[in-house]
Amino acid sequence: MKNILKTLFVIILSIVCFSFTADNGKEKSSNSAQDLSSDARFIGLAQDQMKAMDNVTNFDAFESLIKKDNLTNSDINQLASVLGYPNRAAYDTYINNKNAIIEALDEDYNLSQYTQAQLTQISLNVMNSFRSQFRSKSLNKAETPIDPVPSGETNECEDLCEEVRKACILEVGAAAVAAHIGCGVADLTVIAGIACHSGVLIAQGFGNRKCNKEYDKCIYDCRH
Repeated sequence: MKNILKTLFVIILSIVCFSFTADNGKEKSSNSAQDLSSDARFIGLAQDQMKAMDNVTNFDAFESLIKKDNLTNSDINQLASVLGYPNRAAYDTYINNKNAIIEALDEDYNLSQYTQAQLTQISLNVMNSFRSQFRSKSLNKAETPIDPVPSGETNECEDLCEEVRKACILEVGAAAVAAHIGCGVADLTVIAGIACHSGVLIAQGFGNRKCNKEYDKCIYDCRH
């Protein structure tokens, strides 16, 4: 799982081409990380990221998108469809709303004071507090054939591997929250901002796909 997270960090860092320490000249508040983690707006961002992949039915699409050096308008249209949005306008509205929340949080908490690792950990703490509500539906955990449960055996392997997979997906989602914040606080044009957030969603989808494949491997190893 650590290798998956390391890969996701590399992917996200290659997408988000700016520094969290950049100073845009505006004076901002600098409230504590504890205040940030208990802010309803931040909690909403984390919960939203937990559900971001709920409507995805084909995670293989992320494999082709992750290889893109630059996202075209056509690529973003494809991503919107893969994520389950009825049209591009609905997807753009989702991104714009996310940006507005991040900008408001930045005004109150000066988000640039945090490293990406710190924002990831804060996000993960929030996500773990809602772990029992996390259904991880539509995540295609059985992407590859898995041996049927031998007669007389319990579902111990499935339960164990599902917990590992769930933890993996939450950590990937937490890294994605940090990267989305990076997109939101950067001084980007509207088009560049949409491309930045789209890149993060692609990285998250790709990371989830890896988590799902690790589940399959976990099941196989547990039964053999």
